[in-house]
Amino acid sequence: MNVVEQWRNRGRALGGAYLVCTHCGRVSAVRRVLCSGCRKPTTDAKRALLPRRLKAVGASHRHAIVETFDQVGTRGTVMLTRANEGLLLAFLLAESDVPHAGALVGETLDLVLRRNGTEFGPHDPIVYTRKLAANLETRLKLLKKNSKPEG
Repeated sequence: MNVVEQWRNRGRALGGAYLVCTHCGRVSAVRRVLCSGCRKPTTDAKRALLPRRLKAVGASHRHAIVETFDQVGTRGTVMLTRANEGLLLAFLLAESDVPHAGALVGETLDLVLRRNGTEFGPHDPIVYTRKLAANLETRLKLLKKNSKPEG
C-alpha cells in the first residue's frame, strides 16, 4: 500500500470518480499505465464522476472483484449495474443488503462508502470502499412486498 499515492487520490476515491480512456472509453477505478481495453497509454485519461444512484441489473454471490481502489481481490456479493450510456459496472453490495441481493435486481441502489471488512487491529487504519446499498424507499418497498399474505 502506497500511503502517499492513496492520499493524493483521496478526492477521486471519495468523490466516486473513475478514469475513462480517451481512446476506447473503457472505465477504470484505478490509475493504469496502459488501458486494460485497448492497451494504449492512459496519460490523457479523463476523470468522470459516477452517478450517486445506479440501476441493478444482476447479482452474483461470492464473486471476486478486481477493480477496487486498493486492487485487492475480495470475495463478496456483487451487483452488476447499468450507468450512463449503457456502461456496465460491478460493485460490492453492502453487507446489510446481501440477504436481499436477488430481490434488488431491477431496483435503483445508492453508491455509498462503507467500511471494508471488520477484522483490523486497534492501530490499523479503517479502510473504506465504494459499495451499493438500498435506500430507505427500496427497503420499505421490499418489506411491503415480503409482508403481503399469499392468496
